[in-house]
Amino acid sequence: MIGDLLSVVCCLLSVVSFSVAKSRRQSNVDAQRLVRYTSPFLMRNTIDQIKHFFASAQRLLVCFGFTSVGVIHENGDAIAATLALSAALRQQKKDVVICADDFQAPPSLAFLDADVGPGGLAQILAALPESRATEINIDVAEQNVKTLSYDVHNGKLSIRVVPERGVILPENVSAKVAPYNFDGVCVLGAPDVQTLGRLYHDHTALFGAAPVLNIDCSPENDHFGHLNLIDVTASSIAEVVYTLIQTLAPETLDAKMATAILTGMIARTKSFKAPNINARTLTLAAELVAVGADRERIVRELYRSRRLSTLKLWGAALMHLVADTERKIISVILTRDDFVRADAKPDDLNDLIDEIATNSPEAKIVIICLENPERPPAVQIIVHAERPYDARLLLKPWNGVGTKINGRAELAGRNLNEAMETVLVHVRENMGR
Repeated sequence: MIGDLLSVVCCLLSVVSFSVAKSRRQSNVDAQRLVRYTSPFLMRNTIDQIKHFFASAQRLLVCFGFTSVGVIHENGDAIAATLALSAALRQQKKDVVICADDFQAPPSLAFLDADVGPGGLAQILAALPESRATEINIDVAEQNVKTLSYDVHNGKLSIRVVPERGVILPENVSAKVAPYNFDGVCVLGAPDVQTLGRLYHDHTALFGAAPVLNIDCSPENDHFGHLNLIDVTASSIAEVVYTLIQTLAPETLDAKMATAILTGMIARTKSFKAPNINARTLTLAAELVAVGADRERIVRELYRSRRLSTLKLWGAALMHLVADTERKIISVILTRDDFVRADAKPDDLNDLIDEIATNSPEAKIVIICLENPERPPAVQIIVHAERPYDARLLLKPWNGVGTKINGRAELAGRNLNEAMETVLVHVRENMGR
């Protein structure tokens, strides 16, 4: 009798739960599912805390992990998601600064300049501006100030402070460089702070002084933010951002923003060919198209428009390709002459690693060693690693930056062949560790 009653109750609860779930707005359901609770503070009500984060911040730094030469599907997702989120914030009258360490605009994303504003890719800084205010503090607790004046003569600034009585002693005067006045920091697509490169290492105090919202879809994210919005079931960072916008400010979404978000989703999933695609991802993509996202143009720009210089450089790379089938390593050397003959730049290498990895699925590590014509005489090393290997750790002796999947470093004082051999020896020695 009791067992039958429990069965009936369980059935009723299932029906009620299903009905309630169906009746909720999908965006709210998605938002609750997005959050991965990382502290008792967050568990009180994470969505409310994120709302408060944006409501209380007027000036925001939005940054993302960027591999200057590497794969477009990761960079494209982070860039497009950042542009969409920043556009939504600006529509809410926020002052937004976008920055990524050593940022170089990928040519395949140039069309976003026309579609997402203001400024498109041109608004993304490669480093924070060096110009900041210098604060001069004078202790006048015991003396009222009678007059204050300044003068600039022979390149020197003189400040004259006259108290009502006595003098102001030198020990009562101090000066310091004012911190960046950001009320909050949004980090997209960075599994850890090291992925942000010099942006973090040169401005560590900034990330400690301002609250940090960490947005990602990677299971490898180490939850470094004060607030962490990590959805490991999402296809892309852009998908996480779309759900966030739909939850917090759906009225801001327009066709340009939708195009940016769909660009990120298509780039990350390689035009919806990735294994983590599910019905929800396709539903969201359809919603974006309904808003006005230009899917045909996105696909054309990302996959059907290759510059002749890019194709020539790819051809040179394939000619220089060496495969170590025993250790499952593919290595490629590109000289400065290869770039000159192809009339190419390092950003023409975008997608090359993807092409190599896709057409050589047995390869676990891809290494590209190149003479960067834009940064002579240093030799640049790019490493792509599949699990269980970590690209950034493999490049640790040379202060490599990037992610576990894609890393980069520069080697000084070596020619191309010496640099490649040095890296190969180190990689082979560390593959078994």
